[in-house]
Amino acid sequence: MMQPSPRAAPVEARWPSAGACSASGAPARHLPHPVLLQLGVEPRSLFLHAGCLERLTPSRHGVWDGRCWVALRTSAMQRRRPFWGLRRRVVARFSATGCWVVVLLDGPARGWLVPGPVAEGLILARRWHLARDDEYKITPPLPGAWRFEEIEQARALLSRLS
Repeated sequence: MMQPSPRAAPVEARWPSAGACSASGAPARHLPHPVLLQLGVEPRSLFLHAGCLERLTPSRHGVWDGRCWVALRTSAMQRRRPFWGLRRRVVARFSATGCWVVVLLDGPARGWLVPGPVAEGLILARRWHLARDDEYKITPPLPGAWRFEEIEQARALLSRLS
C-alpha cells in the first residue's frame, strides 16, 4: 500500500527562521506588516479561487471590512524614486473579487492607495510594465492613485471604497 505524501498531511507548518519570532513562535517575516494592522486589514494566507485554495503571503495580503482584498507593497526608503513589484497572479485573482486595492508604501506610514479599477487601467495603458519575472513594475507617477501621508488618511481613503 502506498504511503501518503508528507506534503498532503493537513498540518500547520512552522518555517525555520534565523530572525526573530513572534510570541507564538511564528517567524517574524510571516507576521503581518504593521501598516496592514493599523489599516484594520485582516491578514490572509489563503485565497479561494475557482474552488482551489492558493497561498498568499500573510504579511502583505488581507481583507479590509470583510469584503475588499488588499495587497501591500513596500519600497526601499533610501531610494530617491520609489519602486514596487506586484505579481500578475495577485492582480488576476483580486480583480475577480470586485473590490481590491494596492497599498504602495514609500515611507513608514505614507504612500499611495490604488483602487483596483485604477490599477487595471494603469496595466491596460501599460503604465505598469509586466516584466519577465511575471511582476508588474510600478514607479511614480501614479495617475488616479490616492496619496496619503499618515495612516489616518489611508483609513479614510479605504472607507471610500464601496
